[in-house]
Amino acid sequence: MARENSKDNLIEVLEYFKAMKFDHMLTHTSMLLAACAKPMFIPQEQIDVDTQQDDNQTISAIPEIEQIADQPPKYNRHGSLTNLYNTFVHCQQCSLDKNIVFGSGDINARIMFIGDAPKPEDVVQNKPFASTSGEILTKLIEKMGFTRESVYITNVAKCLCADKPKKEQSLTLCAPLTATQIEIIAPDVIVALGKMATFFLKGLTGTKSELSISKERGVFFNYQAGNKMIPVMPTFHPDYLLQKSTEKWKVWEDAQAVLKEIANKKN
Repeated sequence: MARENSKDNLIEVLEYFKAMKFDHMLTHTSMLLAACAKPMFIPQEQIDVDTQQDDNQTISAIPEIEQIADQPPKYNRHGSLTNLYNTFVHCQQCSLDKNIVFGSGDINARIMFIGDAPKPEDVVQNKPFASTSGEILTKLIEKMGFTRESVYITNVAKCLCADKPKKEQSLTLCAPLTATQIEIIAPDVIVALGKMATFFLKGLTGTKSELSISKERGVFFNYQAGNKMIPVMPTFHPDYLLQKSTEKWKVWEDAQAVLKEIANKKN
C-alpha cells in the first residue's frame, strides 16, 4: 500500500510536469520510479559587514508576494512540493545515509537561496543552513529586508555528505530533484551560494574545480526553469565568509543587485 501511495505521488508530480510543459523533466521518470517508497509528511540580525557602501545606497527589499499569473488551473504548489518530497525521501540512488534536508521557507518565495550540501547541524534541526554559516546567511537575508520564513532555502545535495567524493556524487544525483524544486517554487531570483551551486545552475559538466566563484560572483546568468527564465546571482558561500570575513562586503554588493532585480520585476 505504501508503494502504491508513493506511485500516486509520482503520478501527480509527472502530471504537474506535463501541465507546466516541463517536458525535459519527464526524462527523469526512471530515476523517479526507482526512488519510489512509502510517503512521509514533509516537516514544515543585520549582517556584520564592512559594506564599503554609503547608507543612502541601501535598497529596500520587496517582501510582498504577487500571485504568479501563468500557473495552471488549481495549481497547488504546496501539494506538488510535498509529493516531490514523498517521492524522493527514501531514494536509493547513492550510498549515503538518507538524512534528507529537503528545504525550508516560503513556497511562494520571490527569492531562493541554494547552497551545496547539508551539514550535521542541518540534519539535527532538519533545515538547511542551521550551522554557524547559517547565521551569516540569516543576517544577510534580514539585511535585505526579508526573513528566513519569507524566502526559500535549500541545497543542491539533500543528504549529509561525509567526504568530497560522496558530495560530488550526491550533487549529481540530486540535481533533478533540485531542478524540480526550482520549477515548483518559481522564484523571481536565485542566489547561488558558492561554487557547487553555481556549477549546477549553470548546467556545466566536467571538473567543478575549474570554476572560480571569485570570477563568477556579481554577474547574473539565466537559469531555465520550465517555461520561466530565472536570473541567478552567484556569490560566496557563507562558509567562505567564516574564513575570510573581509569579503562580506562583496556579498552585500551582490545582494543589492538582487534587490534591484526584484524591484525591476515588480515594476
